[in-house]
Amino acid sequence: MQNPRGSGVTVSAAGQADVQPPHLPDVVDDVLLLARSSAALSGPARIGAADYDLTDVGSGVTCGVFGRLYRHQGQWKYAAMNAGFRDLTSLAQHLGVSAAQLTPAAQPPAPASPPPRPAPQPSPPGPSTPPTPAGGLMGKVMGMLRGAPPPATSAPTARPDGPSEAVNSTLSLRKEAVRLTLEKKGAAGLQARVMLVMDASGSMSGLYQQGKVQTALERLVPVAMQLDDNGEMEFFYYASRFSKQPNITAQNVFGRIGRNYHAKDGFGNNEPPVMEAVLNEHRAGRTPLPTLVLFITDGGIDGHTSKKIEQILKDSAREALFWQFVGLGNANYGILERFDTLTGRAIDNSGFFAVDDLDRITDAQLYERLLSEFPDWVRKATAARILR
Repeated sequence: MQNPRGSGVTVSAAGQADVQPPHLPDVVDDVLLLARSSAALSGPARIGAADYDLTDVGSGVTCGVFGRLYRHQGQWKYAAMNAGFRDLTSLAQHLGVSAAQLTPAAQPPAPASPPPRPAPQPSPPGPSTPPTPAGGLMGKVMGMLRGAPPPATSAPTARPDGPSEAVNSTLSLRKEAVRLTLEKKGAAGLQARVMLVMDASGSMSGLYQQGKVQTALERLVPVAMQLDDNGEMEFFYYASRFSKQPNITAQNVFGRIGRNYHAKDGFGNNEPPVMEAVLNEHRAGRTPLPTLVLFITDGGIDGHTSKKIEQILKDSAREALFWQFVGLGNANYGILERFDTLTGRAIDNSGFFAVDDLDRITDAQLYERLLSEFPDWVRKATAARILR
């Protein structure tokens, strides 16, 4: 961040940046565009296809994240963002880096001006060339990072609706991928209540601090956006204990946890209590819709816990609820790996798959696995009169 120049990025002397994603190094999958000023950000600016009045970002905001370039299924996409901070330290904490990493590197002094040249002779009139347009906020962002003064701006234009503009451009692609997955499975238009249970045991702390859990939330909420009638995903943490958290939505998912590890529920693995809490929440909802529970765990399930989970699955087999477990890594998943041989249930009400790293599978692959069994369960539950 200290020097934006490099493969795929060039910066003009005027502070305008030209980012060419196809020429970025292969290891780069995500580029954040940041703005920083010695005074409060204000005035109009353009980011991608969106016009902003930076005064509306917030009172006293001097820096922030205003855009994102990211790879999606082999293609580069752009998302407008709108996250402002009062100081560089707060922005650095949000990004999980040090403030020093966000401090622009000192620029070399400008070369001495050459002696003036004689005025050129006028040339015959010809077709005029329109001036090159300014680089918009991308240029302004990169210029600020280099310490260059902000370029002049035009008259203010209407600002989009804040968070919704930012999230739509990123999440709508994933919501569409969920829709297509359901359509391929003959479940177009299917509606369901969606709950997420996220492992917060001590062995997960590294994934939180690397930002992988935050990324997982951003990839999972489109399932609720497509399936849930209000587009919200109910959210539980669990470790030794569990806690119900505010619902996750398209409007609050970005930066919801960042790189912060949730350590308030202990550090062990205790799945049965949170499973019982999910069932109680499901029953209290009194909705005719089925409930899809996305249960994320990194394993460590011993024999005693496996027996409790098995009993809960059997007892809830006549509930309008499907458990979709997702294992992270190559851990001990106990009963989760033996669902196919689990007997004593009215219908099979659970699914499981494990993946070493969610970031290594595409959105289409993720949604294919998450929804591989749910539509078929809905059909069987309807035939068994569990769903009406």
